[in-house]
Amino acid sequence: MSLHPVAGAHPLTPAQFDKLTALLIGVHALAIAGVPFSFLGALALTRRLDSPARLALGALVIYALGLIAVVIAPPMSGLVGTEILHHLIARGPDREQWRTLMDYNFLINQAFSRIFVVASGAAIALWSFVIVRHRSFPPCPHIYGLALAPVSGVAHLT
Repeated sequence: MSLHPVAGAHPLTPAQFDKLTALLIGVHALAIAGVPFSFLGALALTRRLDSPARLALGALVIYALGLIAVVIAPPMSGLVGTEILHHLIARGPDREQWRTLMDYNFLINQAFSRIFVVASGAAIALWSFVIVRHRSFPPCPHIYGLALAPVSGVAHLT
């Protein structure tokens, strides 16, 4: 996210826009490429916490749902959004339709991002509960996880 560009107030030259486009596509491709590694870590944790109650497996399923959503969000922003920006710049003064599309694209992106935040928070809460129940790890990680999930959920809703 430290490489993720933010919208600026100044118009861009074509050369600046080309650099921005490359950065947008690259950052979002990197985000997508990281998802399998995130799932692999979650799978390893789930296997370590596996129990007859299958709560850890439930957490993995919820987390996987969030990862599916987070695989959709970057293409909406980095690929679809970039194409909309191309059209927006090319249209000249009458650009209201493209601005509306850009706003719509942003809303879609944010919806999938929210699904990821809520699902990952729920998964972290479940994994933390399993850790507390089975004392699988030192005490600090599960306490942090149990506190993080509701705080992130409330922060997200506000």
